[in-house]
Amino acid sequence: MSSIKLSFQFSNTFPTSDERVPLFLRNTGVAGALSVQDGNGRIDTIKLVLKGKVTNAVQSGPSGLNESRSLVIQQTLLNLVDVQDAAFGLPSEDGTWRQYPFDFCFSKRCHGRKCDGQPIVLQTCNPSLPSSLDVTSGPRASEWKIETTTSSRVSYEIQAWAFLDDVVQAATSQEIRLYDPPCVPPPPMILEHFRGEFTPRQEKKIMKGMLKSTGKLAIAVSEPTPAEIQHGNGLVQTDLPIRLEICDRKGLPSRLEMRVKSTLHGSTFISSEKMKEMPSRYHVIKSPTIQEVKTKARTFTQKLNVACRWQKDERGTWYQQMTVPLPLVANQTPPPTFKSAVVARRYSVSLRIEVSDGVNATFDLKVPVQILYSTGEEEDDPDLQTSLNGTRIEDLTNALDDLVLRSRPPAEQLPLYVR
Repeated sequence: MSSIKLSFQFSNTFPTSDERVPLFLRNTGVAGALSVQDGNGRIDTIKLVLKGKVTNAVQSGPSGLNESRSLVIQQTLLNLVDVQDAAFGLPSEDGTWRQYPFDFCFSKRCHGRKCDGQPIVLQTCNPSLPSSLDVTSGPRASEWKIETTTSSRVSYEIQAWAFLDDVVQAATSQEIRLYDPPCVPPPPMILEHFRGEFTPRQEKKIMKGMLKSTGKLAIAVSEPTPAEIQHGNGLVQTDLPIRLEICDRKGLPSRLEMRVKSTLHGSTFISSEKMKEMPSRYHVIKSPTIQEVKTKARTFTQKLNVACRWQKDERGTWYQQMTVPLPLVANQTPPPTFKSAVVARRYSVSLRIEVSDGVNATFDLKVPVQILYSTGEEEDDPDLQTSLNGTRIEDLTNALDDLVLRSRPPAEQLPLYVR
């Protein structure tokens, strides 16, 4: 090997607090330049390759024994190649470096109908690529004392080689993260398709002392608006719709104190066969080819003082609608909600709501939530922006250290140099 040095400079990374593994969004591609310090060596060709693969593994064996069996499935997601003539590199001012721009693009632009004589440029995206992720479940023992460990890793890497007469003179590589958020916000999940997984409503008796019931209080929550991550720093939150209901009670409280604890849960589903839809726990139970890996993020606590303005519905139930800012993660970039052929990722939020000040009851609820990433192609939607309005948040636990990925697009949609 000669003294040739290679290094990457990226131009369109997604802003995040962790710069060790650059993060990219699929709709903007992976762009930058390879810097080459020639030294005394000579090169004639530069080759760049963007690779992606998914590895799903299930290991099982008798509890307490070292004997186990493993099922490992690997699938290539990407293998994009860019070959450049070294003579066309852009020299630095002092002449010691040459730069070779690259742009691995996963989307295409097409022109639609004209408006006022001007063509409308439409952005279209290729079919899904799994987002980068790396998750592993702890050993789980079944009723037959069989322990099972499940893991899924979706990884992307950009590699570069400098050649002279087909002989490698220098090489380098860089691991990257690639996220594939949907081009448009997805519709809310249909809870009936995920029976037993969510608890959107609970009703509790309001007790006076230890014996006498003075009515019933119910709390119902709906799926919050999708949480859109615009950068990897700060707090990510969304809006949670809450409905309070009181019945069979004389006298309505004018104020309630609520303590809301929220925890984000991630579910990664892996399959040895092609998944046709977003899987549920039912699929995990019924199908031997689908496994689930669960992760949990930090817990946030909010203390709310609610000024009650009760209304009466047609059933005679007193109710109040309200929206509460719901923190999810802080200074982190979890994978977006996605589904691909062999890997899928979705989220839910567990809520513990403690109500006091004349009405003492605790509610445990769970609703789905979807995580998106800002693509920068549209103006920010003010309806998605929320504020804590001075709410004090206490961090109770720390977790969520995982990533994500997706599957290879059809050949006719790949860049020309890959076909």
